Amino acid sequence: MNAAMHSRRDSLGGRFPSLWWISSLVIAFASASACSKDAFVLEHHIVLTEKGGVPFPNGFTPSGSFVAENGELLIWSSSGAVLRYRSDAIRATGDQLFSAPGLIGARIAKDGRWIEYADTIVRAIVRVDSLGNRLGHLVAQIPERSRTAVYASGSWYVAAPHSDSIFRVTRHTPSKRPDDKHTEELVAERATPIALGRVGDRAAILSTSDPLAPIDLLGLSPATLRPASLGGLRDALEEDEFGLWRALQPVDVGRGYLQVFADLRSDKRVFVRYDESGTARSFSRLGAPMGFIGSVPTEQAVLAARVSSRSELVHYQYEWRMGPATPKLERSENEKD
Repeated sequence: MNAAMHSRRDSLGGRFPSLWWISSLVIAFASASACSKDAFVLEHHIVLTEKGGVPFPNGFTPSGSFVAENGELLIWSSSGAVLRYRSDAIRATGDQLFSAPGLIGARIAKDGRWIEYADTIVRAIVRVDSLGNRLGHLVAQIPERSRTAVYASGSWYVAAPHSDSIFRVTRHTPSKRPDDKHTEELVAERATPIALGRVGDRAAILSTSDPLAPIDLLGLSPATLRPASLGGLRDALEEDEFGLWRALQPVDVGRGYLQVFADLRSDKRVFVRYDESGTARSFSRLGAPMGFIGSVPTEQAVLAARVSSRSELVHYQYEWRMGPATPKLERSENEKD
């Protein structure tokens, strides 16, 4: 997520009280609408309307996030500082909980009483209170040199290099035995470096060397996103010979997925829209340093990290519409005044 940094309908919007500016991002998605030979083709398109944002603390660079079922949000920095944004009354900068330098992934309990995180220093998943105090024994051991970890579908998924040329994803699942230990199993193996993201309640395997590599979603409903299936996307990423593109974590938007591709050497971004089968359908360019960090499809909400005059957490409301659409950035009536 740090590459992005160089609803509760009205109630979720109320958690972001500082409304700085509003814009709408329109991403076209071709639909199989029936039309006559002489009629124009109607398309489904998704409109993301910014509802507000709050600044991150000075010097805070987001590295990962976890969106809980109740709408609470954990965000951690590359240095291990953990922020918590509550679902009831968000503070202007969120609650800074604790710092864990070895943190590579975290989750929060449904009732908010504890937090689990994968720690590379102790090579384990640990459970702590909101102040970072250890609660009980280590939850599970993780592989040596673990890079990223996410919690999805009742298990922890951890990515780590197995050798110089092999990278593995292991799944750590609580056993049903009284000792509450986790079972470990190999679920994926890749020949190129990888990172993990969280899409809904599924773990996403992303290549860090090939932005157009397929993205496998692991969990109760496995799926694969195929960015290379969209003609023209490769040309869009390769038109600048100095670009260094990275595929960021996708988000679930109900009828499919949205993903940001970030040029690490500039503010250039490419937004890609996938249908529910994982086929890439359209893309749109935008010159703004941002990336999606999570979504709440039941509330039609998307959260993003963005840099404008400051680093900020931004809340978007999304809506599906039918009509002739071309990918573009729209200005709202509020901006035009």
